[in-house]
Amino acid sequence: MTKKWLDEEIIEAYESSDSVWLAGEQLGWPGQKVHNHLRKIGYVLNTNRYTEKEKDIIVAYYDSRSSFPKGTFNLDELANSLGREKTNIARYARQLGLTNATRKCSPELIALQAERTREWMAVNQHPRGMLGKKHSQKVCNDMSIRTISYWDNITPEQLEVRRVKTNNTKCKNGNYVPVGAGYSLGKVGKRQDLQGMYFRSRWEANYARILTYRKNDPMDPLEDWFYEPDRFDFFQQPKGTPSSYLPDFKVVEACAQPYYVEIKGWMDQKSRDRLRLMKRMYPDVYVLVIGASEYRELEQTWKDRLDIWEVSK
Repeated sequence: MTKKWLDEEIIEAYESSDSVWLAGEQLGWPGQKVHNHLRKIGYVLNTNRYTEKEKDIIVAYYDSRSSFPKGTFNLDELANSLGREKTNIARYARQLGLTNATRKCSPELIALQAERTREWMAVNQHPRGMLGKKHSQKVCNDMSIRTISYWDNITPEQLEVRRVKTNNTKCKNGNYVPVGAGYSLGKVGKRQDLQGMYFRSRWEANYARILTYRKNDPMDPLEDWFYEPDRFDFFQQPKGTPSSYLPDFKVVEACAQPYYVEIKGWMDQKSRDRLRLMKRMYPDVYVLVIGASEYRELEQTWKDRLDIWEVSK
C-alpha cells in the first residue's frame, strides 16, 4: 500500500533533490505523480523559476544577436553561465517574446545545420540510404499535394483497408496487440466539434475537449494546447531502438514551463523505450502519461461537464 505523504514532506523531498524523479524514488512514487501533486498544491517547480537577474541576462543576450556572425548565434555560452539547459532557456525566451518558434531560419543557419547533418551521416550513414541524393522541388511539391488531397478525401472504406493492412503487417512481425488488450482506443478520424482536427483515438479526442474547455475558462491557468506539434529525435541509438518520439499533446499554462501529455491505454515495450529515452536525452522536458486508471478519473470528472464525450460502443 502506498504511503500517504504530507505536502510539506513532498516539497522537502523535491527541494532536497531538485528533481521530481529523485523525489519520487524517496517517496516511492512515480516522478509524474510528484510533479502532478506539486502543481495541484500550487508549488512552482525550480525549472520554471527565473530570477530577475537571470531574466535581464537572457534579454541582454538575445538583444546582442546582431553582434554574432550570421548563423553562429547559439545558447551554449548562456546555458553554461546560468547552469541551465538550452531548451529550457529557449522556451523561456519564447514566453518573453524574444524569439518565435515559427520563424524562418536564415540561409546561413540552414547551411550550418545541413553541414552538421552531413557530418553525422558520414559516420552513422543515412537512415534510408539517401546520402548524396535529393528530391527535386517539383517532386516535393507533388508529394505534398498528393498527401494533403489523400487525407482530405479518404473514405471510411479506405481507412478500413489501411487498418486491415496495418494489422496484417503487425501479425506478420509478431507485434500485434488485440483490441481487447486495450491498445486500440478506437476511433480514428476527424472531429467536427474540434475544428475538424484529426485524432487517433476517442481518448485523445476527449482529452482535447477537456483542454479546450479549460482554455475557454478565464479562471483556468491553461493558455493553449497543441496536438502532436513536436517530435523529439533520438540520435546515435543502437539498431532496433526507437529513433524518435512524438507526444500526443503539448500544454502551455501561465507562469509555467510547457509540458507534454501522452495518452496511453496500453504500455507496450516500444512505448516504454521511447519514454525511457525521452527521460534520459531530454531531462528538462516533462511528459505526463495518462494511462487507463488516470483516464477513468478524468472521465468521472469531465464526462457530464462536456457537451460531447465519446464512449466505446
